[in-house]
Amino acid sequence: MIDDFDDSDVAVVPQMDSSLDFDLVNAKYDALPATTSSPAGNPLHKNNSASAPTNQFAHTRPQNEMLQIINEIQEFSPLMSTYMKDKWFLDNKGFDYNVVAVFGSQSTGKSTLLNSLFKTSFEELEKGKRQQTTKGIWCDCAENMNVLILDVEGTDGRERGEDQDFERKSALFSLAIAEVVIVNMWENMVGLYNGANMGLLKTVFEVNLQLFGKNRESKTLLYFVIRDHVSSTPVEVLGNTVQKDLERIWSELSKPGDLANERLSDHFDFKFTSLPHKLLQQDKFDLEVANLRNDFSQPKSTNYVFKKIYKRPVPADGFSRYMESVWEKVVTNRDLDLPTQQELLAQYRCDEISAAALIPFRETTNILRKSLENGSINLKLGSEMKSSRDELLSQFDSQASRYHKNVYAKKRSQLINTIDTELHSLYVVQIKNAIDKSVSEFEIKSKSLLDDLNESTNTSEFSPSINQLSDKTFQSTSLDGFSSIIESQKKVSFNFLKNIIDSTLIQDCNWKFDEDLANLESKLDTIACRLRKSQLENTISQTINTYYEHFSGQISDIISEASPNMWEQVLEAYVKGSKVIEKRLSDYVSLLGAHGLCSSPQKDFDYNHYLSLELKFAKMKSRQLFFDNLVKICKEEFNDNLMILKLRSKFEEKFRYDSNGVPRIWSVNDDIDGQFTIAKAEALKLLPLYSTIDVTKIQKNDILKSTIGSPDFFYSKVDSDNISSISIKKYDISNNLQLLSDHKQRELSKRAIREVDLLFLDAKRSVVSQSSQVPLWMIGLCIVLGWNEAMAVIFNPIYLVLLITVGTFVVAVHYLGMWTPVIQSGRFIAANLTESIHRATVKAAKMVAESDQSESYELGELKSKRTNSNLSVKSSTSGLKQRTGSNKKVKFQTSCESDLSDNE
Repeated sequence: MIDDFDDSDVAVVPQMDSSLDFDLVNAKYDALPATTSSPAGNPLHKNNSASAPTNQFAHTRPQNEMLQIINEIQEFSPLMSTYMKDKWFLDNKGFDYNVVAVFGSQSTGKSTLLNSLFKTSFEELEKGKRQQTTKGIWCDCAENMNVLILDVEGTDGRERGEDQDFERKSALFSLAIAEVVIVNMWENMVGLYNGANMGLLKTVFEVNLQLFGKNRESKTLLYFVIRDHVSSTPVEVLGNTVQKDLERIWSELSKPGDLANERLSDHFDFKFTSLPHKLLQQDKFDLEVANLRNDFSQPKSTNYVFKKIYKRPVPADGFSRYMESVWEKVVTNRDLDLPTQQELLAQYRCDEISAAALIPFRETTNILRKSLENGSINLKLGSEMKSSRDELLSQFDSQASRYHKNVYAKKRSQLINTIDTELHSLYVVQIKNAIDKSVSEFEIKSKSLLDDLNESTNTSEFSPSINQLSDKTFQSTSLDGFSSIIESQKKVSFNFLKNIIDSTLIQDCNWKFDEDLANLESKLDTIACRLRKSQLENTISQTINTYYEHFSGQISDIISEASPNMWEQVLEAYVKGSKVIEKRLSDYVSLLGAHGLCSSPQKDFDYNHYLSLELKFAKMKSRQLFFDNLVKICKEEFNDNLMILKLRSKFEEKFRYDSNGVPRIWSVNDDIDGQFTIAKAEALKLLPLYSTIDVTKIQKNDILKSTIGSPDFFYSKVDSDNISSISIKKYDISNNLQLLSDHKQRELSKRAIREVDLLFLDAKRSVVSQSSQVPLWMIGLCIVLGWNEAMAVIFNPIYLVLLITVGTFVVAVHYLGMWTPVIQSGRFIAANLTESIHRATVKAAKMVAESDQSESYELGELKSKRTNSNLSVKSSTSGLKQRTGSNKKVKFQTSCESDLSDNE
C-alpha cells in the first residue's frame, strides 16, 4: 500500500522479446519427478494439490497457496499469472501491492522469520536438522496484506558447494524485483566477510551497478534483521558496522567510467533492526516480530518501509510477465535493463488492453456503419461516436495508465489514431450521404421553382416590336428569379451540410471539412451550370414560341400573295424576327450574369469574354431553332388541302375575275377555253414556287447577305468547345430548303386540275343555259291553246281557292328560304308513310301465314290417318299373298285402295 505513489509514472505490458516458450515450460514442469524438492512431492507447490489451480474467487485467501516461481533448474513457472489472479487476488490491485524478498545464508531461519512476520506458510527447517529447506524461489501472499513475499534459497549451502551461480542470480533477481530486501543474519555474523555474505553482496552490487546504474528509476531498501541479538551491543552499533562494511566493498567495486562517482546511497537505503533469540526469548521474539510487522502493514507508521522511492512502476496485472522477463535476462546473462523491461511490459499490456477495449467499440461502429449503408443520415452519429470514443479511452486509461508513462502515452496516441481512423470512415460516409442529399434536394427544388417560374413567364405577353422589348415581368421573374433561386438553394444546401458536419464532428478529432464544402460547391455548380443551360435553352424556345403566332401570320400573308420575290420577303421577315428574339436574349444573358457558371475556373478566367461568347452562341442557337420554325410554318402552309385551296384561289382569281377584279359573266361570245388555259397555267406555276425555299437571291439582297449570307450566322466552330451552357451543333440550311417533292407536286397538280375542271364545266353550263331559252312564239301559242282551261280554273271557286293557297304557300316558302325544312318534312312524311305501309303489309302476310299453317295441320292429320289405313291394308294383303298368290294380291290391293279412296 502506497499513499504517495504517482500513478502517472507507469508503463504498459509490451510484447516481450523473451524467447521463453510457455508450452515448453509447462512440458518441463510436468516432466519433473514428483519427489524432487518439497516434502509435498511437487516442486511447484507446498500444498498437496498436484493440479493447476482452479478459478476460485474468494474474499479471503486460503492457506498453503504458495508457488515455486523458480525451480532449482532455474525455470520460471508459467502459473504465476494464474496465482496472481485466482489465488492471491492481486491481479486487479493496480499499484496497490508491494514485493518483499528475503536474503541470507542457509539455515538462518529466513522462512521462519517470514512465516512469523507475514503469516505465510513457507516450509521451515525441521528440528534437529541442518540442511537446505528452500530450493529455488518461492512466492506467497502475506495475510491481510497486499504484499508478495519471495522466499529465496539460502546462500553458502553445502548442497550447492562452490557453485554460486544460482546464489548470484537469485540475489540479483531479488534486488531487481523487490522493493524491500530483508537481509537475515545472526548477530555473530556481524563483522564477518563470508559469514555476512559480503563477498556475495560485492558481486551482486557490482553487477547491479553495471546493469541498473544508467537507468535507475527507484532505490531498493536493504532491511537488515539481526537475529538472536542477546549481547549488550546496541543495534545501532551493529548496523554501523554492517554499513561500513558495505561502504568499503562498494568503494572496491569496478565501476563504469560514467558511474565512477556513484555512491551506495544513490542505489540503496539501509535499515537495521534486531530480534531476540527465538528459543530463549520466545515471548519477546513474538512481540518484536509484531512490532516489526507494523513497519510493513501500517502506512501511518513512522518506520513504514513501502515508500514511493522504492516502488517499481509495474501494475499487478503485468507483474508476472515482468518477473519472467527479468529472470530470463538474468539467466541468459543478458544486460538487465529494468526500465527496458518495464517498457516492454507496458507495451505488451497496453496492446492487450487496447485490443480488449476495441472489441465493443468496433461492434458499435459496425452498427453505425450499417445505419449509413443505404444513404441515410444519422443525426445522432456525432454524439454516439464521441460516447463510444470516450468510453474506450476511459477504459484504456483506467487500466493502462498504471504502466510506463512514455509507453502509455505512445500507445494511447496510437489507440487514438486507430479510433479516429475508424470513426473518420463513418464521418466520411455520413458527409458523403449529406452531400448527395444536398445535391439531390438542390436539383429537385431548383427545377421545381424554375418550372413554376417558366410557367409564369409563359403567360406574359410578347411584343413583336423591337422597340417594345422591355418586358419587366419577364426580366424580373425569369432573370432575377433564376439568380435568386440558385443562390437561395445553394445557401440552403450549404447550411444543411454545415449542420451535419457540426453534429458529426468530434471536438478532439482534428478532422478537416474544407474539402467537403469544396466538393459540395463543385457539385452544386455543376448542377447550376446544367440548370443554366436548360434555362437558356428554355428561354430561347419560350421566346420563339411566344413570337411564333405573330411570325406565322406574317409568313402566311406573304405566301398567300405569292409574288415573284416571295422568298426574299419571307427571309427578310425571318431576319427581322431573329433580331426581335436576339434582343430579348441579350437582355436575359446580361441580367443573368455569371450565376450558374461552372466552378473551378482558371485564375485568368475572363467572365466577360465567356458571357459574350455565351450570348453569341445563344443567338446562333435561336437562329437555328427559328429557321426550323420557319420551315415548319411553310410546311404547314403547304399541306395538301391548303395547297389545293391556294391553287384553286389562284385559278379563280385569273378565271372568274377580270384584270380590274370585277367578276365575269360568261356569254356565248367569250373565249372561255382560252381564259381557262391561262388561269390553269398561272395556278400550276405556284407549285414550283412553293416547292423550295429560294435562297439564290440572298447575295443580291444587302439585308440577307449580311445575315443569312454570313458564314457564321448559324454556326461558328471558333470557341465552341469553351461554351458549356449552350448545346449547339453545326447547321446547314440547305438540308431544310425543299418543301414539296416532285412526287407531291405531281399529285397536287392532278388534284388541282380536277378542281379547276369543275369550275370550267360550271362556266360552260351557264353559257348553255343562256343559249337554250324557250322562244316567245312558243309562249304565245301555249297561252292561246290553254286559254279555256285557265279560264275554267280562274272562274271555278274551288280551283281558284286551291290555286291561291298553293301559290301563297310556294311564294312564302321561297322568300323565307324554307325549302330545306319543307323538303325534309316531306321526306319524313314519306318515310312514315312507307313504314306504315310496310307494317300493314307485314301484318297481312302474317295472317295469311297463320291460315296456311292451320290448313297444313289439318292436311297433316288426314295424311296420318291415310298412312295408318295403308299400313293395315298392307298387312292384310301380305296375308292374302301367302294364300292366293301374286295375282289375287294385286286385285285385292286394288279393291282396297278403291274402297279407301271412296271413304276419303
